Amino acid sequence: MADRNTVECLECGAAIRVRVGAEIGDTTTCKQCNTRFVVVDDQPVEIDFEDELEWDDDWDDDDDDD
Repeated sequence: MADRNTVECLECGAAIRVRVGAEIGDTTTCKQCNTRFVVVDDQPVEIDFEDELEWDDDWDDDDDDD
């Protein structure tokens, strides 16, 4: 059984250990491919690409003029 603080790299599939006590917004890096991720859920631990979340943060729904 996988450790609950181990997740699969979304880029290369390697196992990434996320530190015990990691909180939403903490970052981690895959040691195999050097891709950076951010913790998006802590129960259970889930990660997402850091760059995609930065893009999402810049998205402004108020720009809709329709």
